[in-house]
Amino acid sequence: MKALFVLLLWFLLFGALVFSCRAASDSEVSSRISEAENTLRNAFETVTKAEQLGANTTGLVSELRNAGELLNEAETAYRIGNLDGALSKADESITVANKVFYAATSLFASFSVKTQRTFLNTIVFSAVGIILFLIALTLIWLWFSRRYNKKLLKMKVEVT
Repeated sequence: MKALFVLLLWFLLFGALVFSCRAASDSEVSSRISEAENTLRNAFETVTKAEQLGANTTGLVSELRNAGELLNEAETAYRIGNLDGALSKADESITVANKVFYAATSLFASFSVKTQRTFLNTIVFSAVGIILFLIALTLIWLWFSRRYNKKLLKMKVEVT
């Protein structure tokens, strides 16, 4: 009887330990999947910003697609109860999404500088062009006005 009681107590403690570990794993996997979703969203937004500046993001979009597929596999594994597989796929998704995020951030920064440089070059060349145009226009006007005045002075006055 005493052995049966100890055995029953041991099974209850073991069952409680397994349930508490599984609950911690559930919450861990759930939070890791949420983290993967946020990381993927940040990477997507950064790739979109870089693409709006004119950067070639074809490779990054492909990597984003891979990270999304890994996240989808993690969510599917979580739904069917494969917590280890879900955790593994969520970690892979986070790794790929972080890699894409940092690459897109670098690309965005370089194209941002390039865009600013192009804008400043446009302003400088426009200003120089306007100044040169006004100088040329002034010189042409002076040339024509002198020529006109010379012709005017050479004319004879006629009284009618």
